[in-house]
Amino acid sequence: MKAQMQKGFTLIELMIVVAIIGILAAIALPAYQDYTKRARGAEIVVAAAPFKLGVTECVQSGSCVAAGAISVPATGSASRAQWSVPNDVAAGNGQGQVNAIALAANGQITVTPRATNGFAATDTYVLGAGLNADGSVTWTPSGDCVTKGFCKGK
Repeated sequence: MKAQMQKGFTLIELMIVVAIIGILAAIALPAYQDYTKRARGAEIVVAAAPFKLGVTECVQSGSCVAAGAISVPATGSASRAQWSVPNDVAAGNGQGQVNAIALAANGQITVTPRATNGFAATDTYVLGAGLNADGSVTWTPSGDCVTKGFCKGK
């Protein structure tokens, strides 16, 4: 009589496959978490774009330049009505990853994220506005969101 051949994997083969999957997961999980934080950081950068555009247009029209520096009109004025911060966002009730946006008189934009999804409330994204000699605006990103590498862009 012929001996019946066994089919299947040995215990060693299965252990090797499990070890390989474990190593791949140990590499992939931190990379995925970093990727999702950078994607949420992109949402924070995009939230600043309308205010950046508003300040730039105001400077180019001459409405926001006083004594050779950027001077954004006060909240509620007619020249700022189209791009002022919505009340719910200014009060810290924003949507998505953004908790609040503040626009300073010197054109600086500060976006504060929600303290969720790996972000802390201190991981702010700050865009500093600088006036060039030719009347253009230079934007300089800073804040913990930039330092940690979650937020990029100008």
